[in-house]
Amino acid sequence: MTITLSNLISQARKRKKLTLKKLALKIKREDGKSISSQYLQDIEDGKRITCSSHLLNELAKTLDLNDDYLHYVIGKFSPDDRKEILCEEDFIAAMQAFRAEHAIAIKNQTLIL
Repeated sequence: MTITLSNLISQARKRKKLTLKKLALKIKREDGKSISSQYLQDIEDGKRITCSSHLLNELAKTLDLNDDYLHYVIGKFSPDDRKEILCEEDFIAAMQAFRAEHAIAIKNQTLIL
């Protein structure tokens, strides 16, 4: 099965036992207003395959999803980073390894200075 934003959001919403309307009320746009249930329906139906980083973060926070993974799924990572489609667990492990390596590199640069 292909991993899509629509699948992830729909499954997470149902797991949380939220209606479209209830979830839409919890998701705030940049201006502080809730998104519409129709907007959310369009995401779940695959009519909107992307949305702003702010809305992705709101969805991730509300649905207990990994926000980096949502960005990965909608293609906000480079094609080189998307050579293979990773499940959420593998993606999170790869991100943790990357961040650990990056932290060591920064620490080493600081020591050199």
